[in-house]
Amino acid sequence: MDKVEYCYVETTSQDQTCIGIRNGEYEGTVFKYGKIGVHEDNDTGEAALAFEYDVVETNGKDAEEFREGKFKEICGDILLKILTEQLEETEDSDDQ
Repeated sequence: MDKVEYCYVETTSQDQTCIGIRNGEYEGTVFKYGKIGVHEDNDTGEAALAFEYDVVETNGKDAEEFREGKFKEICGDILLKILTEQLEETEDSDDQ
C-alpha cells in the first residue's frame, strides 16, 4: 500500500480535530476517530488496536466505500502513526 499522507483538520462543524487524507484513492476524505482501545487478538494472543471512526467528508465518493476494508486499514495505519508519534514525544519530554 502506498504511503498515505494526512493532515489535521479543524472545523467549527465538528467537536474534535479531524484527519484529512491528502493523496491516493481517498484524497479529500475527512474523518474523525471515535472510541479507541486495545484488545487481545483471539488468533494470535497479541494486542490489537480497536477503534471507531466517522467519515465527515466523502469528497464525492459513495459512503459504502468507507465502511470497512481498505479505508479502515488506512485509518488504522494513520492512528498507529499518530499514537507512535505521541509516545515518542512523551518519552522525549520525560528524558529532559
